[in-house]
Amino acid sequence: MTAALAQLGARQLAAERRVAEYRDMLSRFRKLIDAGTLDVRIARGRMVLTMPVDILFPSGSTKLSSEGSRALVEIGAVLAGIVGKKFQIEGHTDTVPIHTERFASNWELAAGRALVVTHALIDAGVAPLQLSAASFAEYEPRASNVEEAGRTLNRRIEIVVVPDLAELPGNEELQRLDAQG
Repeated sequence: MTAALAQLGARQLAAERRVAEYRDMLSRFRKLIDAGTLDVRIARGRMVLTMPVDILFPSGSTKLSSEGSRALVEIGAVLAGIVGKKFQIEGHTDTVPIHTERFASNWELAAGRALVVTHALIDAGVAPLQLSAASFAEYEPRASNVEEAGRTLNRRIEIVVVPDLAELPGNEELQRLDAQG
């Protein structure tokens, strides 16, 4: 019973720490949130910072706008001060097909945008070891692509705080299983 209570207490402390981290992230990004440049939310068990692509890039392009560059400098300054966390930069598109000399599909466009944002964050002071980039193209929509309002929501860059699986219950057992090969 003592061990179970100690484990329950440790889980409660971990949960309180995650809530405090989320509140801290909200306060750090309050200016950008209030300006409509950034949305911070919990999605699929992950803390996600979302930027509409329209702020960052012209249509069909991976060239950062001046507004996007300024926003990424601000975001990078905050992320650089967060020690011990990793961030995945995810590119998302709508379902409108693209097929240009440079981008064969939405996969390439979303990947290119994610890489541009990754490099901008590195230039803003985020350690490269803290960053990775991914492309989801049109395959993780936030809204229906039938109308323009939904397509606008789906064109986005998400900066995901990568969860540390070592903090989850059962990690010790997973480590033992991994060691057994």
